[in-house]
Amino acid sequence: MTEQNPAAVFSKATYAAGTMTAVAGLTLAEWVAVVGLLVTIATFVATMYFRIRDDRRAQREHEQRMQEISNRADLGHNSTSSEN
Repeated sequence: MTEQNPAAVFSKATYAAGTMTAVAGLTLAEWVAVVGLLVTIATFVATMYFRIRDDRRAQREHEQRMQEISNRADLGHNSTSSEN
């Protein structure tokens, strides 16, 4: 068995006791509120992630379309200028 520093043991015991007090002190209605809050935060984060990803994809598509339009305009401009 390994010996541990008494301060580290007491620190862990303090955190464990504080956590158990907080958990045991919540009623069922409070737990429902906590779970609801966590689900709301998770939904918000997931929505923002997919919205940002969609915005980046739309930006890439827009840039590709603009490049294609620019290339077509350059081709059209070059063919009319070579006819003169």
